[in-house]
Amino acid sequence: STGTLLWTAPYSTNPGRTTDLARDSLGFIDASSFMINTTPSSFTQFGLQKFNPDTGALIWDRRVGTFADRLRFKRTTNVVIDSTDRIYLIGNINLGADYFNVQTVFITTYDTAGTELGIAVVQPRGRWTWAISAIVDSEDNLIIAGSTGDTNPLQDYECGIVTKYD
Repeated sequence: STGTLLWTAPYSTNPGRTTDLARDSLGFIDASSFMINTTPSSFTQFGLQKFNPDTGALIWDRRVGTFADRLRFKRTTNVVIDSTDRIYLIGNINLGADYFNVQTVFITTYDTAGTELGIAVVQPRGRWTWAISAIVDSEDNLIIAGSTGDTNPLQDYECGIVTKYD
């Protein structure tokens, strides 16, 4: 790479962030994101976008959750693609109505056309379990690394965790 800018692809008018990128077998680029609604405050919505690798044109944009879900959806952390081009969007959510309730990992899957194939909420190991990184192995198993812990003052702990799903 010479460092020459080839394209830039803004895709959201809401304040938001892109958190990860992956490339499918045809070279198309998938981006995980979350959008922040500034009113009432800090409500988020997960996003998955597919871009043309040559032009940066947005092919499709999918959203998980709504701003009405309040603080339930926190943020995406990863997007990974397996050998069949199945897309895994991974993030962290609250299981309760406020920020300090149980937090855990959220996984939703899509095909290459952007059709939602399934949603899973991972059972937390402690009071909270967070996804930080993810890969797909050679057998298309999803492996997520992160941390888990408890906010109980008598049992305050945090430890790293690696989980594997078929």
